[in-house]
Amino acid sequence: MSKIHITEKNFDSGCRDDYKGYHIDTRLIVKPQMVSPIYNKIIKYQAIKILNPIMIALETFDSLIYINEQIEKVYRRHSQRGIIRNLCEINNEKENIIHIMKRIIDDFIMILCCYYDTNNVLQRNKIEIASIGELKNSNTNLAIEIKKDLNYTKYEPLFDIINDLHNAYKHSCLMKEAHVVFSTEGVSLTAYYAKYNKIDRIEYHNHNFIHIIIGFSDFLLEFCDVETYDRLCKINISERDVSI
Repeated sequence: MSKIHITEKNFDSGCRDDYKGYHIDTRLIVKPQMVSPIYNKIIKYQAIKILNPIMIALETFDSLIYINEQIEKVYRRHSQRGIIRNLCEINNEKENIIHIMKRIIDDFIMILCCYYDTNNVLQRNKIEIASIGELKNSNTNLAIEIKKDLNYTKYEPLFDIINDLHNAYKHSCLMKEAHVVFSTEGVSLTAYYAKYNKIDRIEYHNHNFIHIIIGFSDFLLEFCDVETYDRLCKINISERDVSI
């Protein structure tokens, strides 16, 4: 008989109020693209021509519209009575939302890297910090500058969960097992994350979808200078061993 150590993670956005609607806050996308808070923020980071802040801003704007449509679609499916006909489809929809969230954060990281490290990028032909994982593992002066603009200390739990879910969806050998796990408390994001496919220590991700949405929305609102919230996000963690 062998044992598997399971670390369960649950993301908490810190929101205890009634959240209005299942979507990323529409103040980010209610205005036309060229005057939106997203555009006004990103355009400040004019750097080298490798990354075009205008294109990043416009695509981020369109991506948020798409994410909101997909979120509503997921919740409509879950509100229907009876058996969900296609589990694969609804899981793919939720996973795709996480992938796009990860892509948006990575785009912000890369454009900030180019902005603060222009000379080095031109000399070495390399964007030194290009993802959540690389930013987390760096304590250079460049990383400190990027983290400051992203309000990283406040939103690190959100970034960690989005990064872990993204990696689990792509790589974990146990994801098919997680696809049949559903919460009784609403729409959830679940994943069995076996890092490097080592199955003696597994992360079990079980997140209320609305908390991920709220956390990501809060981050964007703050980054784009729309509103700042006092609530703090966190990751609740529990540990257990399972014999097999």
